[in-house]
Amino acid sequence: MKSRALIFFVSVLVLTASVSAAVALISGRVLSSKDGFPLVRAEVWSNGAFYTHTDINGHFEILATKAGDVVRIHKTDFVDTSAIANSANEAFEFQLAPIWKLVNAHQVYADVAEYAWYEPAVRKLYETQTLTATGVQKFLPSENVTRGELAVLSVKAAGFLPGKVAETHFCDVYPDDDFAAAVEFMFVHNWISGYKSTSCSKGLVFRPNLLINRAEAVKMTLIAFRDLVDEKVATNVCFPAGFTDVPRDAWFATFVDEANCLGFVNGYKDGTFRPANPVNRAEITVILANALESLF
Repeated sequence: MKSRALIFFVSVLVLTASVSAAVALISGRVLSSKDGFPLVRAEVWSNGAFYTHTDINGHFEILATKAGDVVRIHKTDFVDTSAIANSANEAFEFQLAPIWKLVNAHQVYADVAEYAWYEPAVRKLYETQTLTATGVQKFLPSENVTRGELAVLSVKAAGFLPGKVAETHFCDVYPDDDFAAAVEFMFVHNWISGYKSTSCSKGLVFRPNLLINRAEAVKMTLIAFRDLVDEKVATNVCFPAGFTDVPRDAWFATFVDEANCLGFVNGYKDGTFRPANPVNRAEITVILANALESLF
């Protein structure tokens, strides 16, 4: 995940918002990567609410967005194009990138078989730029996922692309770490709190190299999409998942119930969820792809 492939940002548009008190009216024009061809449709997400404007000429408008909100284009209907947007005070920068539509993930990852159970998920996350690769390389589906790796995957899957950071809040996360920007983004937006430590000056550690288990992976995925999850759960009738190894008083029980209800995860044929098992790259890819499919 150290490099990004096929992400050639060919159109960058910085929009300044006219601010009345603390509320901004943001409007502008987003062009696709194909020489000025406008997007057909864009759904813009702003701190838990969707503001959708459809215009064949690619114009959009966001109302009642506070200065400093994180604003991003979530989805477009224009084939082979995705959009990422982040905000900083009143300036909003929109970056468009072409996406290689894969027939099979084997085109990118030599060790992803055409009919592997996780192949559609790998393909989906690659096409949405959550996974990246340079040339044909290995995906390593059975390799277990660390906390640092999951930080990057969950932030990118949720549609955010944080820039580099000069400082972090954690003693064991350094600005030049691949996962530093994602971890710091998660901390600032209250996705994580870290672990208290009396042995370092900052008083917090993240433990980026620890392996993530299935319960923790489910929790992080739900947090990354919290607003949409809450909305979806409110309109669905969710029952306890009923896994034999998920006690009702376990800290992860509610997370597992929600993830199961929304179709993020399934258990095993023997009725277990195996929450303490380390999650591997194939499994986390399927969880994240299921989340995208369910919520969007």
